[in-house]
Parts: sequence; C-alpha cells; structure tokens
Amino acid sequence: MSTLIIERKTELSNSLRQIGVYIDGKKAGTIANGETREYDLPPGTHEVCCKIDWCTSNTIEVSGESELIKILQVSGFKNSGWIIPIAVAVTIVSLIGRAFGFASRYSLIILIPAFIIMLYYLTFGRRNYLTLSEK
Repeated sequence: MSTLIIERKTELSNSLRQIGVYIDGKKAGTIANGETREYDLPPGTHEVCCKIDWCTSNTIEVSGESELIKILQVSGFKNSGWIIPIAVAVTIVSLIGRAFGFASRYSLIILIPAFIIMLYYLTFGRRNYLTLSEK
C-alpha cells in the first residue's frame, strides 16, 4: 500500500477554513491551514483533488504502487498573497481618510481590479481557486 502526503501552505486567505481532500471522488478527510496529512492508497491509479465550499482544485492522478510515497501541496488561489493585503490596506486608508475629511474616490478605483480578480475565482474560475501540485 502506498502513502499520499498532502501539505497545505500557511496562508492568510482561507486560514480559518478547512480544505476537503477527495480521493476518487470520495471525501478522505480535511486539512487545516499549515497542516500535513497522510492517506493510505490501495493499489491502482487514483484521482486526487481538493475542495473548499463550491471551489475546487485541479485533479492529479496518483499511482498506488507498493510502498510509494507521493507528496502533494495544496494552496489557495495564486494571487491571494498580494490581492488581499492590498485590498485591506486600501480599505483602511480610505476609511481613515473619510474620518479626517480627505476622502478620495481614487481608492475605489484601486479596489476595482482586486474585486474583479476575486469575483472571477469565485465564479468562472472556481475550478482553479485551489492549486494542487506535486512537490
């Protein structure tokens, strides 16, 4: 029997939610932020993917050959590392500006691209919201 190891990166986005691990379409378990889990695979070829809410990752085929150890890594959508901090910073600066009377309409213009990217990953790009890769 082979072993599948799935590592989840520590990230700000989705840090409070667990990601479901699916092997051959059946839920094998969940993985928390920054956690590593091991799953035993019976002989044969298996399809592995991860899901969080209605969003999924790509599917990777894993061979269940004897005593094989396969390591996969799962993470959130690839642009979350810069989109979310910028959106939060612009929102905070905008709120502070409004409190002191120098509100700017330009802060909204800066937020529009970040909003469009996040909206894409929550709708049309929901099948690529998570990234599952071989390590």
